[in-house]
Amino acid sequence: TVPAIREAIKLWILLLFSPTALNISDLSDSRDSIQARMLTGKRTLCPDGSGSQKFGYIQVSPITKYFYAAIEADKDPASAPTFVYFEGGPGGSSVAAALQLNGPCIRDFVTRRLRLNLYSWTAQANGVWIDAPAPTGFSVGPVTRGLEDFILDMVDVITKF
Repeated sequence: TVPAIREAIKLWILLLFSPTALNISDLSDSRDSIQARMLTGKRTLCPDGSGSQKFGYIQVSPITKYFYAAIEADKDPASAPTFVYFEGGPGGSSVAAALQLNGPCIRDFVTRRLRLNLYSWTAQANGVWIDAPAPTGFSVGPVTRGLEDFILDMVDVITKF
């Protein structure tokens, strides 16, 4: 429908023309719209990564909240661009991709341990991985009914960052 198309266009304009629209360093427990929890010490997605790592949920309805992992760039996160990663499928966890494909660490299937990813996207950019559509991965809520609902949810998620 026309409103969903307008919202989709708004989402892509936000993401394409404002590389700092998602300010990872500003995420904190004090923000009403985001119930984020920062993991410190060795309790991170990638213990050897140098960028700050934050995880949490963004609520889009009384029963639906999307899980995200936000990892700052290794170099100069304040001026680095930010990417948003959706695994696709639908139904594939984006957090799994952060551990197997483009995050700061990847799982070594021989040693069964995490090791630094030499080709990590976070070497030069801030990254946000979102488990979507609901209820993919750690995200919770009823099954997203279609592309329109998914787009509307993602507009809500991105604007709450």
